Amino acid sequence: MGCPFISCVPTKVSQNWFGEKERTLATLILGMSNPLGLVLGQLITPLMISNPSQVPLLNLVWFLPAIPGFLLTVGGVRSSLPPTPPSPSAASAKSAKRRPFLRTIMKLARNRAFLIIFLFLGGAMGYISTLQTKLEQILCSRGYSDSLAGVAAAFIIMSGFIASFPLGYLSIKCGKLILITKCACIPAILTLVVSTWMLLQPSLGTWVVVTCALLGISSLGIYPIMLELSVECTYPLDESVVTGLCYLSSAIQGSVLMFTENFFNKPLIREEDLDIQTCSASPGPGGENEVADSGHSGMAAKDYTHYLIYINSYMIILVVIYVLFFNTDYKRAKENAAGRLMTANSSEEEESEGLKNGNVDDKNVTEVNCKPVFVNLDKPVE
Repeated sequence: MGCPFISCVPTKVSQNWFGEKERTLATLILGMSNPLGLVLGQLITPLMISNPSQVPLLNLVWFLPAIPGFLLTVGGVRSSLPPTPPSPSAASAKSAKRRPFLRTIMKLARNRAFLIIFLFLGGAMGYISTLQTKLEQILCSRGYSDSLAGVAAAFIIMSGFIASFPLGYLSIKCGKLILITKCACIPAILTLVVSTWMLLQPSLGTWVVVTCALLGISSLGIYPIMLELSVECTYPLDESVVTGLCYLSSAIQGSVLMFTENFFNKPLIREEDLDIQTCSASPGPGGENEVADSGHSGMAAKDYTHYLIYINSYMIILVVIYVLFFNTDYKRAKENAAGRLMTANSSEEEESEGLKNGNVDDKNVTEVNCKPVFVNLDKPVE
């Protein structure tokens, strides 16, 4: 129930509470906190419990860390906005009249740049969710253990979380969000092609984990930058609506990718494949709908070759669409630059008025800085 509220927070908080130099880092930490928490659960939970009777203890352990956050939120957060806006764009959005929700949706539906981000970012997140969900089934069919599948799934998130910091820092320093994301798409395509083959190979556990780590770097590494870019191309529309729709896109596309698995997998046929599979159940003589009596029930080993080709091809198409067709103005950055320029001009006018009225002594007159102000409207502030 809390996910819809959490998913819309990152860009909204960073825009309204952080200055231009801190905003990308704030979006990075807030945006990656949810997947990081999920991967910690995947890694720590198997170490804490060994049988179903310990599940109540597991629930208690994961509930306790939520209490401080709940108390701090209820007792410490008293306002949706700070007393003083941290940037000109935040001040402008604060003073502007709030648009009705449906008008915001209609305006976004006519925004080409947002529609491409809606498709690409949602598809990337949906792909990662699908891969994490299906990874254990895919790997056990090739003879890998549940432990290795869990490590590989965790590396997808961990590597993306780590990679997002240097990429975020680079975006802060140079401000070229579009260039950074498109450059990251090139190794992403190569990694998707390699993963289609690597995840189907037996006895290459180390390389499977490395491939999953590369998938995390190339997909999740640019995730915070894409969130920032979604706000840049839709400013001054509400950031929470924009981010929420991107999450909606990921949920829809992820669900479609998971559901369509039923049309692309098939039972294992070759004897050597059946011998190495480590799934908890193996297909019976009647095919995938019949499970052989192995003393316990569970996942059936299947051939996921066509399914991997399908989901990776789908992701490659989205990457190509983004690289070829996405472009936008940095609308929020231009608003910030225009606000700084206006402030600089106002300061010069006040100094000039002071000189005319004789309110500035000779010492201060010599210290008046009359240098012109140059602002690059296509680059966020350094």
